[in-house]
Amino acid sequence: MAYHKDADIIENVLAQNKHLVKDINLKEVTIRVRYRKRARNQLQCHPVLELSPSVHKRFLEAGKLYIDLQKVAVYDQSPLVQCAKCLGFGHTKAVCGEKTATCSYCADKTHEWEKCPRRKQNEEPKCKNCWENGIKTEANHEAFSNKCKVRQKWDEIARSRIAYC
Repeated sequence: MAYHKDADIIENVLAQNKHLVKDINLKEVTIRVRYRKRARNQLQCHPVLELSPSVHKRFLEAGKLYIDLQKVAVYDQSPLVQCAKCLGFGHTKAVCGEKTATCSYCADKTHEWEKCPRRKQNEEPKCKNCWENGIKTEANHEAFSNKCKVRQKWDEIARSRIAYC
């Protein structure tokens, strides 16, 4: 999708998916581009949209939207923010108070993921968040993994603060 303006993205989504919004008063609907994720192709982007609850529900139920000549998957993006420095939740590395970064593979503070000796030797990963929260028997995943029980708990908290009604 090679769009230059957010309004072009929204107009295209609505025009090509009229069947999903045909009986909704569009004057009462909020659709805005929160940000754009980079795609492999430099001429494309993956827009992340903020939607009114009624449109949000319909788009998720449809599972796919038509955008230009593509049928694009729709999914609910988590509002959870995870720090790439300390691996904690609720903040980014730009505002992190830690002085050193933690390896997301083995939870060691002496190196980062790129230089992790355990990862290079194909050893089992160790999640810093599970380890610190006493879930040591289920810590055999990386800190950014969706399998992480601590991440799932924080994700549930973040999602509970959004009105999906």
